[in-house]
Amino acid sequence: MSEARKLRVAVAGGAGNWGAKFMHAYARRTDCEVVALVDTARERRKEFAAHYGIRSEYDTVHELLARDVPDIVTAILPVSAAHEAVVACANAGVKVVSCEKPLSDALWKADEMVSVCAAKGVPFGCGTAMWEVRNLPEVCGWIREGNIGELTGASIRSGLVGQVSGTGCVPLNFLRFLTGMEVVWVEGWTEPEEAADSPDDCTAYGLLGLSGGITCTVANSKQPNKTSGTAISIIGTEGMVWVQLGRATLVRGTGTDAFPVIPDFMRAPDPVRSDWTFQGRIDSFVRAFETREDPPASGYDYRQVLEIAMALKVSAREEHRRVGLPLEDRSVVLTPRPWRLLGGDVAGWDEVGHSPKIIE
Repeated sequence: MSEARKLRVAVAGGAGNWGAKFMHAYARRTDCEVVALVDTARERRKEFAAHYGIRSEYDTVHELLARDVPDIVTAILPVSAAHEAVVACANAGVKVVSCEKPLSDALWKADEMVSVCAAKGVPFGCGTAMWEVRNLPEVCGWIREGNIGELTGASIRSGLVGQVSGTGCVPLNFLRFLTGMEVVWVEGWTEPEEAADSPDDCTAYGLLGLSGGITCTVANSKQPNKTSGTAISIIGTEGMVWVQLGRATLVRGTGTDAFPVIPDFMRAPDPVRSDWTFQGRIDSFVRAFETREDPPASGYDYRQVLEIAMALKVSAREEHRRVGLPLEDRSVVLTPRPWRLLGGDVAGWDEVGHSPKIIE
């Protein structure tokens, strides 16, 4: 992208906790210009706009689109606002749109977000799962090349703790990305057990059947209010891949013949994590603008894992019966934690742990 043709970007929710990270990342680029900031926290929004030299400020995405249609809209909004914002951007002619996880609180809304963007030819990104682990795309390719042989199983050993549709979206997408398979059935439990009857997000565990004929075990965690670092293993006939705390360990061989390997793509020094996470995410938006194809970690990907999360709760509620995917009932609802659903300014920032601030 040339200096003469910078991509025009609007960040919705850019004065929020996660939005601040995107604002900082966009400010470091020469191929993008943030031309508008959308946020209902007006005083904080003014501080962010002044810091980054942004002239246009709006309360809502609808106000933005009535006056301007940017090339890219990065929507870091509460779940309750994401569906309307994404659909409006796609219908208005925004070239690339993104939102954050979970995609929605209702499966039919997630369906519509994906289908409208597809019908309008709008690349649709969601979340940062592909950049939560260093070199994850290369690790996926290494597995596809047969370096651990035929896949025989998988395990999410850290469980889907506290928020099966929130934090749980990340290891569920890791499972899909690393195996190249879709989940076709689930047998689910919740923690605590009575949470199965509630529409609220919670800890979930059980078994996931994948399209390649393997089964993934999701461990039971007794810590519903805590998150341990994501830990997922992919097992093959000739080795395994272990992912935890942002890094992957690659192993060739089995039993006493097993040994770790470090391919060339893992030998480069690690950059600052925010660089590979948020700069990588924005790189994917720029490529999507150029190719007109969905970026990695797409809205489709996050719709798929939201459906898995919902299916686990459906199974748990129905005495752990095996539930096939896709779900026939598209009216299923799974309500995220209040700060995800409504945003920290409404629900309070205590659960997040800190309030938004400009990143210098």
